Amino acid sequence: MRLAELDRPEQEKNFPRKIMPQIRQPDLDDGPFSYKLGNISVSNLKSVQKQRVKGLKDKAKRGFDDGSIRPIIIDKNNFIVNGHHRYDVALELDLDKVKAIRVDATIEELIKHYSSKARDEETYENFADGKVKGKSRPGRVKKAGASCKGSVSSLRAKAKKYSGERGKMYHWCANMKGGKKK
Repeated sequence: MRLAELDRPEQEKNFPRKIMPQIRQPDLDDGPFSYKLGNISVSNLKSVQKQRVKGLKDKAKRGFDDGSIRPIIIDKNNFIVNGHHRYDVALELDLDKVKAIRVDATIEELIKHYSSKARDEETYENFADGKVKGKSRPGRVKKAGASCKGSVSSLRAKAKKYSGERGKMYHWCANMKGGKKK
């Protein structure tokens, strides 16, 4: 099953990847928060970002294959702090449980404390079109000459201004930013 075909759960929170701390267990050892290592049901994990970095999904797949996969870092409410690519692969492989480190702090506290561990890498939005197998809407947005940058209201204004495919893509971008499903 391709990742774009997955039906991910609705997100309660959404943060841009560039502010998410890329922390590991040694970072937590040096930090002020307590944590526990264990297994967690994949269905209990909560994603907080849609952006992905090219190549990290393949790296996560190799880690699951050879057993070298690192635990997913989550906050005390099961929000994923570091490990969205591993989460995607776990969903794709239809795994029941994965290794995780649950930190006794909220995701906002972790973002604030570990802000120096955030990386601004080139990302892409990863969500499915649902209409054409293998064709994602972000690709159609670019091809139509539209962009998902701007506020929801500015995207709606552009959707009214343009007709055809470009107008449809501005509507789609506004709906995605506004939290509507497809």
